[in-house]
Amino acid sequence: MSTIVEQLGAPAAVWEYFAEICTVPHGSGNTEALCDHLHKKFLALGFECIKDDVGNLVIIKEADEGFEKAPCVCLQGHLDMVCTKSADSTHNFETDPIKLRIDGDWLLATGTTL
Repeated sequence: MSTIVEQLGAPAAVWEYFAEICTVPHGSGNTEALCDHLHKKFLALGFECIKDDVGNLVIIKEADEGFEKAPCVCLQGHLDMVCTKSADSTHNFETDPIKLRIDGDWLLATGTTL
């Protein structure tokens, strides 16, 4: 994983988080493990987290000192991925991590969608 992140370069922190997310299976209807993973991770980082009964996760980061009056930023996303694999792939989307690879200028998954 770190080799891929090193090859991708800046912004390394973004790629590190992305690679980490790829280690947790999260196909449609199977997002609880990733939600729990992110919930624990961001709580440990000191963020406020709100998780509801249907699997929504809100992560709140208060403004850093000196930025209390800056405009608020809201990011929205989803936890699931489209699970498609090549005909010869033995990948199990319920249990297997996504295997990242680089091909030229492209970040790809081995045998699956990314």
